[in-house]
Amino acid sequence: MTTRRDASAMPWIGQWIGADMPTDAGMHRIGFRRDVQIGEPPAALRIRLSADSRYVLWVNGQELGRGPVRGQQYRWTYDDYDIAPALVPGLNTIAVLVTFYGDDNAMWQRARVADGLGSAACLIIDAPEPWVDLCTGPQWLARAMTEWSTIPGGGTLAALPVEIVDLRTHDHDWLRSSGSLEDFTPARIAEATHPGSRRSRPPVYPYGPLLPRRIAALGGETVTAARSVVCSAPEQPHGPPIDTVLTALASIEDAWHAHAEQPLERGDLRASAAEPLLWQFDFGRVVSGFVDIEFDAPAGTVLDLAYLERPFQHGRNERYLPRAGARVTASGGRSRFRALETNGMRIAAILITPPTEGLVGISALRVHEHLYPFTGGAAFASSDADLERLWHAGVRTVRLNSSDAFTDCPTREQRAWVGDAVIHLGVHLVANEDWRLAARHLEICDSPRSDGLLPMSVAGDIESASRHSIPDWSLHWLHGLWMYARASKDWDFVRAHLPTAERVLTWFEQYADVEGILTNVPEWALVDWSSVFTSGRSSILTALWARGLREFAELSDAVGNVGNAQRARSRVELIELSFECFWDADRGVYVDHVVERMRMPATSQAANAAAIVAGLVPPDRRAALVSRITDDALLVTRGWNTASPTVTIGEKVQDRTLGVQRIDWDVHREIVRAEPFFSSVVHDAIAQAGRADLLPALLRRWLRFLTEGYDTFGECWEWGTPAHGWSATPTRDLTVHVLGVEPAGFDTEAYRVAPAKTGISWIRAAVPTPRGLLRVEVNGSQLRLSGPIPTQVHAWNGQVQTYPAGEHHIDLTTGELTRHDKHATHPINGVKG
Repeated sequence: MTTRRDASAMPWIGQWIGADMPTDAGMHRIGFRRDVQIGEPPAALRIRLSADSRYVLWVNGQELGRGPVRGQQYRWTYDDYDIAPALVPGLNTIAVLVTFYGDDNAMWQRARVADGLGSAACLIIDAPEPWVDLCTGPQWLARAMTEWSTIPGGGTLAALPVEIVDLRTHDHDWLRSSGSLEDFTPARIAEATHPGSRRSRPPVYPYGPLLPRRIAALGGETVTAARSVVCSAPEQPHGPPIDTVLTALASIEDAWHAHAEQPLERGDLRASAAEPLLWQFDFGRVVSGFVDIEFDAPAGTVLDLAYLERPFQHGRNERYLPRAGARVTASGGRSRFRALETNGMRIAAILITPPTEGLVGISALRVHEHLYPFTGGAAFASSDADLERLWHAGVRTVRLNSSDAFTDCPTREQRAWVGDAVIHLGVHLVANEDWRLAARHLEICDSPRSDGLLPMSVAGDIESASRHSIPDWSLHWLHGLWMYARASKDWDFVRAHLPTAERVLTWFEQYADVEGILTNVPEWALVDWSSVFTSGRSSILTALWARGLREFAELSDAVGNVGNAQRARSRVELIELSFECFWDADRGVYVDHVVERMRMPATSQAANAAAIVAGLVPPDRRAALVSRITDDALLVTRGWNTASPTVTIGEKVQDRTLGVQRIDWDVHREIVRAEPFFSSVVHDAIAQAGRADLLPALLRRWLRFLTEGYDTFGECWEWGTPAHGWSATPTRDLTVHVLGVEPAGFDTEAYRVAPAKTGISWIRAAVPTPRGLLRVEVNGSQLRLSGPIPTQVHAWNGQVQTYPAGEHHIDLTTGELTRHDKHATHPINGVKG
């Protein structure tokens, strides 16, 4: 059996195949099938498979997998499967359903071709000798699966595929040898049609050589709703499924309170077109995966589904309601719908409308979670139950946003945002022994525009449209590369991506004035959703750029590129001399921006934290500066996208449309609090200033998200999705800053262990390293270490001592080894999620 790397270099025997479809067919699904006779199934039979846009693979009716992972077409990937366990002596059927989305969406972008390969659904399968009959070619059969359709998206927040299927015309047996071959015709060879080539095998444009996916298979638990409620609804006008459900919910909202929880039963409720039934299934927390429904209904009954983040409340800011759902038309009698598209939700609302009066029922509703696995024994426990709860909530939040890439949220967009992912990456490094998805996300984000800046989101509609970007997201990508390199020491990976890091930094350099300060940087400088200013001379962007330059210099040194390192450091030296223009000595803070040589009064946690992490704050200022930006009496929560006591959300939306940034706080006294995303930089700054002991109290602010059953962190303090990956910084902060466990540097394999003096009775963790788990426990002033790598222990008296791999017991007060283990034993809870 070949390895993945060996297999990727092997020539392909299989050809890309398709079906006769017009090039402007839009979204469509094609069923591909091959029946083969096998005498005695082999012990192992690995095949390679890819498709555009997505596929589901069955062997003899058994589902084996879905894919491929998202990416850019010019570096498309394949999956491999051992199909031997699903084979039987005699006739075997391999069936693949391929979806072609047609139009760009949140997680797929169309190849830039007018016709031929890349313009419609296509499939390729490769098998080794002597099983080449399984390889795709003209002997395969294909059929257009016209029972599926979709509806057009509705903008940025409505870019997920909406699945529409009519089960009356669907043959469930097409997956098996007993299924009818009627309407199947020989597949056609899909060839490149550009000048100079008619190739149909990799490497071929637009998919390139086809690369191995290099990440684990997705999966998870099958979860059922915690409760359900059903109610009759008034007749609804025909419209898109999500709109129909939301209208029905709004029309009977008051009636829900009069209905008790209902068990799932078959065929015991009467409904009609004039009086449809409306179910709400509450999973009790956010889940993400494939919806699976078993139901009874007369033929032609329409089930409209809407997937919601929260129980519906008419009048709540509906501008941000998820636009995710499906429509299923029943075939009659007992039926089953298992979604092809993955969605996140807490609530599944289903409106059931039969064509005539009849009995309907839902006997089961499940979600098969489809998430990246968190493997190994990474763990965290503490005598402080709140901290333990926060650590696990961050893991769950990130896991819901870890699929084939790091995404923003499972419920609305599922986009692979470039900057958000620095948080996910940090959580994976401390909570998952499998770091392959971290590397994969950094890789797909390395897709720069012609000017060197990265798109704000990749492998989807935003990158495809070549829209404006978020410049600071490219700097967060560089920070993620630096974090990954410190942990993994994968220098080949670093060398491959350093040229893009250099181009990113060079992009910013063109907006630096003669003093090295970034000025009037164009495009959408988001920072986070808090009310910060980046116009004119920007302290925040300049500091993030300086941090990036320092990190690029360290990475360059690590791979032997001394010249690049020196050039980067020279840029930082100029910034250090000029950054004082932002210092407000009277208030003891750095302001957000300077406009026409006038220091503006607005200041924020973001500006001051960025200055600290960039190394631009003199050491004698840091303690007082941290004290200022953590003083609740001075902090105010304001956001350009959030209502305030004096400005409504409608006015804020209008302001954004007009490019207005309205000050609705005491700008001369108050400091704008960072939202959860940029709070990660704030916490890095606090720790860098030597005050990690403050973090346990600051992290408790995230507890506000963990109410009403939610076990994940929301997007912003006052609005947003309830499971947003960029908000999960507490998990990393507890491990890296409170326990103080992180890689010691680029030139050593040792890990730094510098526990903060918090007064917490005990904290214990198992932290992934390239060699295995490092176990750390702090009990009072006693530190216990056990692991396969050297450690650099920073005691509370300032003493630093390096210890070899093994087990050690150290008094943090004195920095000395202790002879006897006086620790009580406390259990560690592993990753939940």
